[in-house]
Amino acid sequence: MTMAAPHRRPGRTELTDPWVALEFGTDPAERVRTMRSAHERFTAAGTVTRPVRSVVAESWRRSVRARVSPEGTGASVELTAGDLGRIGRSIRCRG
Repeated sequence: MTMAAPHRRPGRTELTDPWVALEFGTDPAERVRTMRSAHERFTAAGTVTRPVRSVVAESWRRSVRARVSPEGTGASVELTAGDLGRIGRSIRCRG
């Protein structure tokens, strides 16, 4: 299986496809270190720098808005007794 070369704009060093995470020849371990450092800067100061792709930066920002902790296992969900009652009735209606 051969890998396609990344799409680049002439004169630019960044990938044009934001969904491509690693360009051919990139050391994955080095990219992990770079991204870990970039994420630490983001969580400390809210800044995003290269080589963080736009789709990743947008995901980090959405997580902050949703108050998802980087150390947690997911977003917290707060339900009232009324919410639980509606969910229970909805489940019973399906069955």
